[in-house]
Amino acid sequence: MPANNPTGKGGKRFKKGQSGNPKGSSAKAKVLSSITRMTNEQLADIGSVLLNGTEGALEAIVTDPKASIMQKWIAKLIIHSMLEGDASVFNAVLNRIVGKVKERIEHTGADGDAISIRARMTIEEMEARCEAMRASRLEVGDD
Repeated sequence: MPANNPTGKGGKRFKKGQSGNPKGSSAKAKVLSSITRMTNEQLADIGSVLLNGTEGALEAIVTDPKASIMQKWIAKLIIHSMLEGDASVFNAVLNRIVGKVKERIEHTGADGDAISIRARMTIEEMEARCEAMRASRLEVGDD
């Protein structure tokens, strides 16, 4: 069990040599992290099949003697995840090939117009407050 942190800055501290996660990562986390280390060429080959091919094309990669181990492994993972109904592996591969889709969020006021922002302090008051916060942080050693 971790001992309390003697520095008093919050959190717990483990004894020297003790792992913070003795059971290690989950199998799924290991699979997903290994996918992020794939080469661009291997991704392009699998990506072409994913975006334009069929399940049969994935199975052909698995049985192709010229396919790399990584290509076979990715194809098997995708087929397995499809059969299990688990989209996480498929999503991880697509995110590496195509890139994550960026979400656009628009903020508007109650009437649908732009949100107006009004400053309650002058520039001089803001600068003075920033300087006071900076001095306070220097006193406690945060900078």
